[in-house]
Parts: sequence; C-alpha cells; structure tokens
Amino acid sequence: MRFGIAGAGHPHALGWAQAAKDNGGEIIAIYDPRPAVAADVSSQVGGAVADSVEDLDGYGLDAVIVDGRCDEVTEIAIEVAGLGLPILLEKPGGMNAADTKRIADAVEAAGVASQMGYFLRNARPLLEVKEAIANGELGQISLIRGHAAMPHLAWDVMGAWFGDPTNITSIFQEDACHVVDIVVDLFGLPKSVNAVRTKGNFTPSVGEDAIASIWDYGTHLAVVDFTAREANPWIDTWSLEIYGTTGTMRAGFSAEWLERYTKETGWVESGEPRLSGPSDGFARDTSTREHYRIEMESLVNAVRNGGDTSAPARHGYDVFRVVEAIAAAADSGRTVNL
Repeated sequence: MRFGIAGAGHPHALGWAQAAKDNGGEIIAIYDPRPAVAADVSSQVGGAVADSVEDLDGYGLDAVIVDGRCDEVTEIAIEVAGLGLPILLEKPGGMNAADTKRIADAVEAAGVASQMGYFLRNARPLLEVKEAIANGELGQISLIRGHAAMPHLAWDVMGAWFGDPTNITSIFQEDACHVVDIVVDLFGLPKSVNAVRTKGNFTPSVGEDAIASIWDYGTHLAVVDFTAREANPWIDTWSLEIYGTTGTMRAGFSAEWLERYTKETGWVESGEPRLSGPSDGFARDTSTREHYRIEMESLVNAVRNGGDTSAPARHGYDVFRVVEAIAAAADSGRTVNL
C-alpha cells in the first residue's frame, strides 16, 4: 500500500510510518504546515515532501496517516477525507469532541475507512482480558480500575509539546485517552461520571497535575486515574484491573504482564516481568511497535477487503466525549451524564 502523511508534527509520526511499513506499505509523500517538519520526517522514513494536502492527491495514495498537532488535525483530516482517502487518525483527534465529530462526519460522508491511533489496546494482556470478558470467565463484573501516567522527566524531554495550551487542552486528554479508549472498548460508554483533579502545583501545568474519575455503568463502576508527574518511565505503571464474581484480572500494557485469579487456580502470572529496573525515568526498555502494527493492520484490512476498522473516527468521538465529561465533572464538582 502507498501511504501519505498529512500532519507530521506529532511524536508518534515515526511510529505510524514504521507501522505502515510493517504492514507491507511504503511512505510516498509527506505534508506538514511547517515544511521543515515534513522534511525532517521524510529524511527518516522516506517519501517526497508535498506542498499541501491537496498535493497529496497526485501521488496515487491508498491511505493517509494524519498525525499533526491537535489544533491542526481536524481541518487536515476533513480535507484528506474530501480526497476520498482512508485515514489513520492520531488520537485524540482534535482539541475537543466537536473536532472529532466533524472528522467522523466527514469520513462517513465520504465513505472512506478511518482508524483511530489507539494502539495500546493491542497489548497482549488486554487482548486476553477482552477474550475472557467475552467468554464470561470473570462472572458478573462489579469494578474496573485503570491507571495511566506521564513521567515527571517527560516535561524536560517533551515539555514544548505537552506544555503548549494551544496544542492540547489537558494532559489527561492527550495521554490518558489511551486508557479511556480501552475501558470504552471493553465496556462501552458509562451512564455518568464524577471526577476531581489537582492543578497548578507544578510548572508548567496544563489541565491537571493529577485526576481521578469514577464512571457509573449502573451495574458496575470503573475508576480511571492519572498523574502527569510520575517517577516511573512511560507506560511502566499503566494497568487495568477487573474484578468479577468468578475471576480477577490485572494487566500491564508495556511491559506486557498479566495476573489472573480464579478459586480453582489461584493467582497465575504470565507475560513479561512486571517490575522494571533502573531507567532514565523517561523510556522503559520495551517496545510498542507491535501495538502500532496491529492498529495499522485494521486500516489496511479495511482498505483491501472492505468492512469496518476496529476503532473508527466515530469511536474516537465517543472516547473524547468521556474525556470531556470527566473534565466537566472535575471542574463543576457535579455528576455529568453521558
């Protein structure tokens, strides 16, 4: 497949280019509103530098990776959809849920496939969790817990990205949206949410320093929390716990570890070691390359064979709705219904 990139300024741009190649694709052309950004990515992944989104139409592309700044991807994605090209859309898909809805409306009107870039859902332990839930192995579920975090040292390495309020509205929106996606993918939308957050205790502080949310599904609850100032390297502590009447599962994303309990087996551990050794406090020595590949494979299959993707832009809109409801609940101190 012949891939273009429209918007190349996001930190995941190189990961998605590699995912395209891991699915037998080739990067043909790259556009970014800042030509120097497009040229830099081109020097690393190949492809010509295009002058505009419209210019991409002349390269015979099969799909486009839209991976720019959050304040730019909406108009870029809508323009790409207007060219009739399928889209891999970087999460969260804009500055707010209304942006993502506009993208979802555009790709649906154009009849092109779309795939959100929520790659952490493809961690092996989470795929096992999804299968166990589908098979009813955990019994009646009463509680879900999800945790995400940004390393404290990430502010030194990537502060220009995360500390720019013209690019993101909150750290939870930009980073923890992965865990929101995972819970929504497994359990759907909650009926309502409550939340509390702290902010302003660090410099910079965009949106929150820490936030905790409770999702009400009626028959069960989900608790999703996040800190923007954790000592651990990225994704080191990210996890999901599910408590049911006949089974309990606790899963890590990267490293990929899984703990499963039933009364017949007791605790059974599998996957990679859960505890990490010393690190630079920024990046753990694990790879999410396979997670990216699987997410891109969903778009490739839809383009080649037709059918739905695993997480279309409309799903991205639902995820963003929950993210915004959590922020509104934290700001108002009130329950927000969905």
